[in-house]
Amino acid sequence: MTEAITRFFEGLNGRSYDPIYGVGGTVRVELKEGDQTEYWVVKAEDRELRVSRDTEEDADAVLVADARVIDSIVRGEMNAVSAMLRDVFHIRGDLWLFLLIERFLPAPLNTRGPRHVRTRRQGEERS
Repeated sequence: MTEAITRFFEGLNGRSYDPIYGVGGTVRVELKEGDQTEYWVVKAEDRELRVSRDTEEDADAVLVADARVIDSIVRGEMNAVSAMLRDVFHIRGDLWLFLLIERFLPAPLNTRGPRHVRTRRQGEERS
């Protein structure tokens, strides 16, 4: 698998999060590359994310994707929610857990959030 994927998952380990609607549980990510599958397990518990490679752990949600797709997402080249809605990858189980992890993904390249647009408009009004 790619270095970007490894960096992303290793970077999640130990990160804290604000529970969204009481979300907690385990997500198993299955990355397919040819006839090989790589597994990452992300556990959201006690306001902390823990990452392992334990394939035996029960999961509340399972994300199955081609490794190239996840690589594009973790590099900020593709939006994860848009990719899911286009059926580029599949999620079984608790969708809220996917949305929790999605909050840690980089924004797609060349996108602007609402704060950036608001700040720019305020600056234009002053000119």
